[in-house]
Amino acid sequence: MIEIKHLCKSYQEKMIYKDLNLSFEEKSITSLMAPSGYGKTTLLRILVGLEPYEKGTITGIQNQKIAYVFQEDRLLPWLSVRENIEYVLLSSMTKANDSKKVDDLLELLKLNKEQHQKVTTLSGGMRRRVALGRALAYEGDILVMDEPFRGIDKSLKEQIINGILHLHKQNPFTIICVTHDLEEAKALGRVIDLTV
Repeated sequence: MIEIKHLCKSYQEKMIYKDLNLSFEEKSITSLMAPSGYGKTTLLRILVGLEPYEKGTITGIQNQKIAYVFQEDRLLPWLSVRENIEYVLLSSMTKANDSKKVDDLLELLKLNKEQHQKVTTLSGGMRRRVALGRALAYEGDILVMDEPFRGIDKSLKEQIINGILHLHKQNPFTIICVTHDLEEAKALGRVIDLTV
């Protein structure tokens, strides 16, 4: 279990979190919701060790392999769709297994036709799918996602969420997702409203 206890975080004079307590069951799926500017991205960054905080403790995430879909796509612009996804696999498995895994993810994300295009030629929603594919390919113990479905149309988003749920059922891992979309959050599983 990942536990956040008595977390305090401020920027300059502004208190972002005061005495925040949260827990995430191992291999569960949790969506975090709150209005813009509430510090959801900051919380994810604190959780994975990218952002300092003043007080509190975080346990259960140490020594875990973490995959992260950042709010920005952070793709390698000189590589194709397929190469961006393959990039995280370079030292992990055999080439045959890698190739099958990438094929499956391209199918899940409906990017088969675009797989050899440079990511700079893609729409925002397509780039988002590539970023999601790269994180899924990494196969972390924990998958952290910050607005992962932004710019993806509703029907395709539903297909992708169902695909992620299928992957999770086959090989459970912890998923923590930030979203503004309640329907999206409910489709994934447990929802935490950070404003409560």
